[in-house]
Amino acid sequence: MANKAKSVTVLQSDNDFGGEPETIQGKSPKKKKTKKKQSSTLSPIEKTVFSLAKMTDKATTAYR
Repeated sequence: MANKAKSVTVLQSDNDFGGEPETIQGKSPKKKKTKKKQSSTLSPIEKTVFSLAKMTDKATTAYR
């Protein structure tokens, strides 16, 4: 039995915790996933936590 890969996907991280997986070989998903809607009350809290995470990441990667 030979093990064969169905697809090859490269995951790269951006500086802002983003990035999209890129399929090099094989089938990519036919249907794009839509972003789930969130409640408006969680949005400000989520923005604050996300900005704190960005600052922490920036501080730890620029350590000298």
